[in-house]
Amino acid sequence: MGTPLEKIMAAVGIAPLDAIAKSVARISALEIERQQKIESGEGDYAAVVARIDTELARLNSTIGIHRQRAEVMERRARKDAAARAEQERLAGVAAVRKRSAARLEAARKLDTAIGELSKAYTELLKADELLFRDWPEAVSNLGQLHHFHIDGMEPLSSHRRPRPPQAGLIRSIAEHGTFSIATAIETKNRELMEMIESAPAAVESGVAA
Repeated sequence: MGTPLEKIMAAVGIAPLDAIAKSVARISALEIERQQKIESGEGDYAAVVARIDTELARLNSTIGIHRQRAEVMERRARKDAAARAEQERLAGVAAVRKRSAARLEAARKLDTAIGELSKAYTELLKADELLFRDWPEAVSNLGQLHHFHIDGMEPLSSHRRPRPPQAGLIRSIAEHGTFSIATAIETKNRELMEMIESAPAAVESGVAA
């Protein structure tokens, strides 16, 4: 894969760092040769040393150029990397914004459902109250037992009961998934009707048979 700098250098066909390393190695070798010529004093050593000095000056100049090129390439690599990072950041922000909008929409749907739940529960309370209001005198009063009222059903009861630790209210309602209010009411209605249909007519106290 390589670093951003290495990718850019490979793309444009320039390797200033390698060139610098080669020049440094060459300079080291020339400096050793220069010292050896001066110490030996053989032949026209002065001319040889002069040529070495010229080559050393050229190599040092070349190293400076390569270093400048490397700095330019590094700045470019850093700039490109920063631009890519910014693009990725903006894309990430957009993705999070889209997801958060979806969560908000889901929350609004839940609010609507809770509103419908509240409305339906109020209707159920009224229906339960109406069921037992003005109870027919000839029908057994056993039909008015607490057992048949929705308040006798634990999920709908107004009585506070000790409960083990549990998740939040909405989560508990959403995840329980096993209790059907309609099925429970249907059972209560069936029990109620079976009881009052089989019970004899109610007779007021003190009325002769």
